[in-house]
Amino acid sequence: MASGRDRARSELRVSIMDLIDASAWLLFRGTAVSLARKLDLERAIRRAGLAVHPYIYAARMIFFTFMTAVICASLAALVLVAVPNMFMQLIFIGLLAIAPLIVFGCFVLYLHVKTSSRARGVEHELPFFAAYLTTMARGGVAPERVIETIARMKLFKALREEAERIVRDVKVFGKDPLTAIDDVVFDHPSRLFREFMLGYTTTVRTGGDVVHYLELRTHDLFRRKIEDIRMLSERIGLVVEAFIALNVVMALCFYVFFVVSSILPAKGVAFGGVGGFIVFALIVQPLLTLMLLVVTDAMMPKDPVWDKSVYVYPMLTIPVGLALGFVLFIALGGYGMLMGLPPKPQHLYASIASMCVGLTIASMGGIKAWIEKRRFERGLGVQLANFLRDLAETRKTGISVEKCILYLAQREYGVLTPIVRRIAGALAIGIDIGKAIRRALRGVYNWVTLMSFKYLIDAIEYGGAAPQVLDTLARYVDELTAIYDELKRRLKTYIIVPYFGALLLSFTTLLVLGMMAKSVYTVLGTLGATGTYGATVMGLRVSLGARDIALVTITTVLGCMLNSWLMGLMCGKLRDLTILSGFVHALILVAITTVASIVGVAMFIAPLLAS
Repeated sequence: MASGRDRARSELRVSIMDLIDASAWLLFRGTAVSLARKLDLERAIRRAGLAVHPYIYAARMIFFTFMTAVICASLAALVLVAVPNMFMQLIFIGLLAIAPLIVFGCFVLYLHVKTSSRARGVEHELPFFAAYLTTMARGGVAPERVIETIARMKLFKALREEAERIVRDVKVFGKDPLTAIDDVVFDHPSRLFREFMLGYTTTVRTGGDVVHYLELRTHDLFRRKIEDIRMLSERIGLVVEAFIALNVVMALCFYVFFVVSSILPAKGVAFGGVGGFIVFALIVQPLLTLMLLVVTDAMMPKDPVWDKSVYVYPMLTIPVGLALGFVLFIALGGYGMLMGLPPKPQHLYASIASMCVGLTIASMGGIKAWIEKRRFERGLGVQLANFLRDLAETRKTGISVEKCILYLAQREYGVLTPIVRRIAGALAIGIDIGKAIRRALRGVYNWVTLMSFKYLIDAIEYGGAAPQVLDTLARYVDELTAIYDELKRRLKTYIIVPYFGALLLSFTTLLVLGMMAKSVYTVLGTLGATGTYGATVMGLRVSLGARDIALVTITTVLGCMLNSWLMGLMCGKLRDLTILSGFVHALILVAITTVASIVGVAMFIAPLLAS
């Protein structure tokens, strides 16, 4: 039923877009043809891998730009009538004037984004594809058979799309496989993929040693992948430096500024005071942290296959944690100060406790998901390479692959042992080895594991699983594991920064607030100010009451705790390449920030509220 609704929605979207394209072509045919030629849209669309005619795409660009211009012109007329201020009119009209240019630029930018995404996706999967091609070539499998297999493999994403294009050219347009490969990769945005495939087709045509060529190029691709990992770690290092600047240095400066502006309000500073502090601490700074987290995630390599179900846990516990934190805030009486009661240290401690409990419960789902993921994947790559190497050595004795697996099932391979034994159990009752492996891998979402066993199945079906093929496969798994270990090793040194920043931000801000308030209290007491401690000092109106101190303190504490929690998610992304690991670091950072906040409140703020 759900798939039927999705299909209906897809058909509706297609029909609407077809109607728009037809209207655009009828209205702007001549202009679209001219624009497509001037911008060389045919080549840009081909490199982006889009299935749309360049003239239709140009007509679509012009149509949406024209419609945006019409809407903006109408809004500009409305602004002239409704907005009396000429300066504001100029601002609104200027923004509306550039809106059509932005729409046009988005169409052009979309082609560049799709081109870059296509190249990046292919280059991430290319070493694994080359390893698979080498394994199949050792078994004597024809290239068209390999391409057809890749086109059906869900373990690839970007390369599956390339293989589908090649299969389409062969089966629909009648091209021979090598010509189809040349046509698809000739103008491909990935230079590595283009050179690899053109060299492969040239070697096949000239009768060269295909296996030797593939092995050399595969080793070269893995070396390049490791170099890319090093460059990636350097780029992520720049993001971490920006993270330090935004979330520690800049945040500390702004926190001090807002603390001072709340105590010493100055004329002409529109974004200071408690209101501005709340916006910055609870909205702006978390959004900046999330933005850097998204940027870091976009830079890291992503596997085509991953377990989406584990993310259900944090999606459930995060709203539950926030709701329970709010309930606890009410139950502990933290709302009393907001209802007009005189502020007391208990109100601050209630706020700290409720935020801590809420964020702790919010982290539980992610921690559970990480424990499950970690339990299976810890040391998996090494054990997988050991199993394949032992399988190759056992295969050299001449016994069948099935008997080799039955023998190896008696050994220990860490987290891989249950999978090997499930395969052996299925083989023992007469199930085909391909079906046995597929059944044993149900519920497994580790891409390297799935890819390696897929290679093993095809090596058995197409090449008889010769020991040389298994040795090659084990070596590639070792290199894959080394790539991911190298990236983790280079990034884990950065996780000390969020820990240091969270502690510094929470404790230092409360220190500045306490010392500043104490100094102002002393000065105002000397001047004889009473009540809310207000006086005019050197022409500057200074007003400081217990409520002001309590509001600034609560904002400081809650902002620091929330940002520390988000910093923990960044730690997980840097340490283990997954945000699930970040929930563990988030819980630790929340605990650190909670202790620092309680100590800071007890030392610097509570005495002021009690006085």
